[in-house]
Amino acid sequence: MKSKQIELLICSLPGIGVSEDEQQERLRSLEKELQEAEAERKQAVEEREDMVERLDTVIRNIRRV
Repeated sequence: MKSKQIELLICSLPGIGVSEDEQQERLRSLEKELQEAEAERKQAVEEREDMVERLDTVIRNIRRV
């Protein structure tokens, strides 16, 4: 039973059965994906800040009336 658990753990390790070149390509792909996700996050933050400013302006205009 223990040997099956150990073998299952070994087989689930990243990189087992994958060449070094394939691992490096996967890392490059993940890095690109991370950069794209970070760019999307920054854009979403900017959009949120813009919406907060617009909403604040609307609230101030309503208070004047």
